[in-house]
Amino acid sequence: MGPPNQPTKAFLDILRECAGLGENSCLVNLVSKEALDELAASEKGISPRMDDQSGRTEAIFAASRGFSALLKAQDLDWQAVRDGARTMSEQKRERLEMSDAARKETELLPVEVLGESRLANFVRLWSHAWSSRKLELLLSLFCDDGEYRDLRFDINISGKAELRQYFATVFHKSDLSLEVKRIGLSDPTKFEWVRRGARLLGVSLPRQYEFWGQSGITFTSDRILSCEDQWDVGDGIMYVLMNMKNPGPPRQGGIVVNDDRVIIDGVSVPRRKRE
Repeated sequence: MGPPNQPTKAFLDILRECAGLGENSCLVNLVSKEALDELAASEKGISPRMDDQSGRTEAIFAASRGFSALLKAQDLDWQAVRDGARTMSEQKRERLEMSDAARKETELLPVEVLGESRLANFVRLWSHAWSSRKLELLLSLFCDDGEYRDLRFDINISGKAELRQYFATVFHKSDLSLEVKRIGLSDPTKFEWVRRGARLLGVSLPRQYEFWGQSGITFTSDRILSCEDQWDVGDGIMYVLMNMKNPGPPRQGGIVVNDDRVIIDGVSVPRRKRE
């Protein structure tokens, strides 16, 4: 059995574990753990047999000798190597989970952090336009060739004429207020919002509902170039979907409402029968 032919870092994890086993390691006084750590930190793949062109010749040679000795060792505690490798894997996973949690925690910030900035003023206008159903105000926030997509209701429109027609219909058939709760200062800018009301897209709800979701907005010259809305799935949304009028023939994906069923991302759900 010989070392890998292709550059890889996989064997380095084993070598580093063995170098850290102290007196019980077959690599004691043979290969430096520091040299292995240096190799592992390299952005390049490493093979113990490859020629080194980056000034790491001694480390490559040490790794090669260490790997050869590792393969020939008769008294190597492979269980200790496995346990060590498992520990390394678990620690790496924990670090990734902590990093991901920290990223998500800071990805969306309370809207209050905006203070009196231009973005804060935009948020106020955006919320007021939706809550008060101010069509001209809402349209003024879009550029002339602005685009709007609603992923939950499968809407994709562009240009002021289409925007005007669609938003006028929405305002006529809905009574929802909108409050932006948190902001993501990324590209696109993210608005996490909650909408509240008892009528949505012509469907009268049995009570007042809260609808949560996000908008991803791309700006140009302080106006909206594109806006993409995504509503979280909840009881209110499901009630609306089950009671909407048929918008057209079924197709794969998105939201399709037929006489007897609703198709959500390709999953068919029977509609509630009317008495």
